[in-house]
Order: sequence, then C-alpha cells, then structure tokens
Amino acid sequence: MATTWENETQASQPVRSRPKNGGGGMLLTFVVLLCGLAVGGWVLASSVTGGESADVADEKMTIFVTKGPIQVRVTEDGEVESAKPVLLKCLVSGGSQILEIVPDGTRIVAKGEPKQDPTDVEVGDQLVKLDDSKIKDALDKQRITVGNAQTQLIQAEKDLAVAKISITEYEQGTFVQELQGLDAEVTIAMENLRGVQNQYDYTQKMFRKGFVTKLQLEADEFAVKRSKLELQQSETKRTVLLNFTKAKMLEDFRSNVKTATQAVTQKQSALELEKRALERIGEQFANCVIVAPQPGMVVYHNERSRYGRSQTAQIEEGATVREHQAIVKLPDFTRMQVKVNVHESKVQQVAVGDRALLTIQGYKNPLKGKVIEIANQPETTSWYQAKVKEYATIVKIDEIPEGMVPGMSAEVVIDVERRDALLRLPVESVIEIGGKYFAWESGRDGYTRRELTVAKSQKGDDRILSDNKFIGVEKGVAEGDEIVLNPRDVVPEAKELIQKNEAAEAKKKSQADASASTSGVSGKALPSGGKGPRPAGGKSRKGGTAEAKGKAGAKRKGGGKRSGSGAGAGGSGFLKRLDKDGDGKVSKAEVAEIPGLNAAFDGADTDKDGFLNAAEFAKMLAAFKAARGGQ
Repeated sequence: MATTWENETQASQPVRSRPKNGGGGMLLTFVVLLCGLAVGGWVLASSVTGGESADVADEKMTIFVTKGPIQVRVTEDGEVESAKPVLLKCLVSGGSQILEIVPDGTRIVAKGEPKQDPTDVEVGDQLVKLDDSKIKDALDKQRITVGNAQTQLIQAEKDLAVAKISITEYEQGTFVQELQGLDAEVTIAMENLRGVQNQYDYTQKMFRKGFVTKLQLEADEFAVKRSKLELQQSETKRTVLLNFTKAKMLEDFRSNVKTATQAVTQKQSALELEKRALERIGEQFANCVIVAPQPGMVVYHNERSRYGRSQTAQIEEGATVREHQAIVKLPDFTRMQVKVNVHESKVQQVAVGDRALLTIQGYKNPLKGKVIEIANQPETTSWYQAKVKEYATIVKIDEIPEGMVPGMSAEVVIDVERRDALLRLPVESVIEIGGKYFAWESGRDGYTRRELTVAKSQKGDDRILSDNKFIGVEKGVAEGDEIVLNPRDVVPEAKELIQKNEAAEAKKKSQADASASTSGVSGKALPSGGKGPRPAGGKSRKGGTAEAKGKAGAKRKGGGKRSGSGAGAGGSGFLKRLDKDGDGKVSKAEVAEIPGLNAAFDGADTDKDGFLNAAEFAKMLAAFKAARGGQ
C-alpha cells in the first residue's frame, strides 16, 4: 500500500485567477469584433504570437504559502496474532498423517471447570491423533530385539562367571590333584628303585658264590636301570607341572575371564542401545497423540501467504504433516499484537518505539499500540512477487479488548514523524529538476521562479519531509506568497525546463545504452546469426569506414587468398576475439558462453584435437552463413 499522509490543519484553498490584463483583453476583443474584420484579424494574430490565451489563463490556479504541521504516517494492512502462542508440533520422525483432530476454534478448559459448550475439551484430553500403525510394528520388533539382547547378556555373564570359577577350580583343585598324583608317582618310583636295587645287590652276592646264573644277574641289573628311568620321568613331570603347566593354565583361564568380561560389556552396551531405540520408538508412539497442555483455544496452524498458495498442506483430517511442523497453536489472549509487512521503500522511516493507531475489524474504536520489532530480513514471497521486498513489523497492542482472537484483519497507521509550524507547499506546485526544487510566484509582472530548500526528515535518512499532499520548505518562499499551483500547465518557463530535462535524460539513456551495446560486442563474440551495432562513423557493415576498407585491402593484398569460403577478414577477426590465450586456435572452453558455436564445436573439429584452427573455424562460419541464407 502507498504511504498515507494526513494533515491536522486545513490548507488554504486554491484560487482561480486571471492575468491582470485579462478583462482588458476580453473588452478589446469585443470592440474589435464590433469594429470590423481587419481589426479582428490583428487581435487573432496577436493572440497567437504573444502572451497566454484566455483559455489557458482561465486554467491557472494559485495558492498562498502557509505554515502548519506536516504529519508523516505509514499505513499498512496486517493481522492480529498472539505474542507467545504455544505451538503443538508433529514430533513423529519422518512425519505422519492426521487421523483425528478436534474442530478449529475448540475451547480448552481447566480440569474440573464447567464446559460452556459440549465440544469443549479439558486439559489432558486428546486434540490430535496421528497415524501410528507403522510405529506399532516397529515397537513390537524392537521389543523382540531387546529380549534377544537381554538373552545374549545373560549368556555372556554366565560365561564370565564360569571363567572366574575355572581359575579357582584349577588352583585349588585340578592343580593340587595333579601335583599329588605326581608326588605319589615319584614316591612309588623311589620305592621300586630301592627294592630292585636290594635285589640286584643280593643277586650279585649269590652270583659270586655261584648260586645264580649270570643271566639272572643281568636281569636284576636291568630292573635297577628301568626303575631309575621311571623315577627320573616322574620327577620331570612334577617339575613341568610346577614350573610351566600351572602358569600356562592360569594364563589361559585369566584370558578367558578377560574375554568374557569384554563380552559382557559389549552385550550390556548393545542392550542399552536397543533399550534407547525402544524408548525412542515408545516416545514416537506416544507423540502420535497430542493432548491439551493448558487452557486456551485450538487454532489450526495453517500457513497463509499474501501472494499465493502456501506450500504446506492445510491442517485437516487426512492431511500429511512433516516432522516438526506446527499443527495447532494455543494463543495467549492476554498478549496480543499485530504483524504488518512494510515495503522496503518505507521501512527505513519506521523505528522501534513509534506509536501506532490500529483499526481492527469488528471494533468501532481504534486501538493504540507501539512498534516493538522490525525484521532485518525481508519476508519470503511467491515466485511471481520475488521482487517485492517487505519487512515484518510487530506492533504491540496497549490494551486488549474483550473478544479479540488471532486472525482478525487490522489496518495499522504508524506515526513516523511530525513537524509543526513549517512552511509548506502543495506537492503539485513544486517541480524537481536535476536534484533542485522550484516553484513559481504569481505577480503583476508575470511569474517569478523561486528555488526552494526543501525540509528533510529528522531521522537521518535524507528523505524529503512530505505527506504526499504538502512538502515542507525551509527557504525560497515566505508565508503569504502567492504560488502557482499548476506550473506544469501554465508557466512557459516551467514547461521549457521540463522539456530540457527530459531531453537530457533521454540523451543520457541513449548514450548509456549505446555504451553497453558496444562493450557487449567487444567483450563477447556474437552468436551465429546475430547482428552487432554499426561501426563508428555511422557506416554500414557492408561499406565500412575508409580506414577499415584500407586495412581490409592491405590484408587481402599481403595475405593472398581468403582463409575459408565466405569467412574473409571478418572470420579472422572473430577468431582473434575468441582466442583468449593467443595460441591461434579456439578451444571449446573459449566458446562455452556462445550457444551456437558451443553446439557446433565438435562437428567443426574435424581432426578431433579439441581445438579449431583458422581453416576449421572458417568452414564452420561458412556453414552458418549458408544455413542462414548468406546472413
């Protein structure tokens, strides 16, 4: 919307006036008509060649310079909203579908409070039910997974306990038993050795006396040797058990304990992980039911756009909502505000703390408020309004009337700036030319141009202080001066200045366009079939300037035949402009920005070396020329 500008005092009314000699002119015309055709012709000639006509003079209006206030205001449309609403969002991972939802506008009452309407709900009652079918299946599967993890942990704990018992069992049981067996074996071997040794000694005595044979003596001697070997073997077993087997077995059992301990730790971590997953799924399942957290009123959080349809689906049963999308909001009726979008051309005028007047639909008396926040980034708009930049501005309502609910339409008038006792002129009486401002005073001798020093905004944004009806003036006129209200129509000097200014602006624009066109041709090659501007000097491309003809002739004389059919010097010059690295060839990267050449590059590159030499380039241009009828 445009800025609304208002004044608190009534300005002087325009005065229609005629030139001082207007009555005499009319009387002279009447006398001339009575006197004859010759005198009438002279009057007609004088009216055409000098001064204003009576019709134009009748259109002149003047106004007297006055002092008064100028009140600058910004008016925008907005919408009532709650300052701190409670948003109830979809917390289901990946989003879900709304199966049930209470009607929009349903009131929430505290527990035990009487319901004013059968549709009212209490705090803790269900507001929204989301689809939980998939979550139920996932919850059952996760419970089974948690049970399996618990079983594996029990098995790991059992293995750890067995490993610990195995150490005690070996140290206090198996090892002692094996050691006792070897001790007994050594003792028996010693006793056997002593017996056979006594028998061998006795056999030796009997052999010397001749009572036994030599064969018997040798047998008893072998029995002694065998008993010694058996004793040595038993003692070696005992030594191995004490020095090696015991340490090895204990190390093995201790390693089993460590392995079992690590397995228990892993199974515990796996169980905790699965439990957390089960807890999350359980939370997701619980999040499928949204209950009323506090008293208030249910308002569907449908995102609306001023410039097009919202990209978000409307809140209703069957609608699919994304994760963290707000479904319902519970407004705080004790803290209400109005949100307006201020255009970028006016947002610099508005400041936090500015007072505002709000007209709410359905309320007779306007409400008062204050600007409390101005966004530093523009609001998002639709694709066809992408160039419209508007900034969200929040106006807090001082006193909340009874019955106000979010969504009500509001017109907000923000008091931007006020200046009192300031000279002011109507907007239409002031002409701006080249950054200077002029007005024309109407006097007895005609019109007098006055250069004005206009008042500027005190907010430091270098804006002219104007309310779209009047412009504040600091110097150039005085109170009571009679100023022409429509100088563009009746003041010849004003018309002349305006025409000169328009001609100068048109010339600047033409020069700028020509400069941009020239720089575009020199900086980038034209696509095939394109036509560039004419060469300097106004000559056509066919004729060219004398200097250009001379250069072209010199090249043809010194260089022999033209390279390529129909390419000529133009093709060579085109190649040089494209050859950015100066290697005499054109790569595909050097013509990437020219669609026609880029598309035809591969076909023109006959030797497939990735470059176009002069001959290949000339052939390509000749093909373009032939395809376009010689253009």
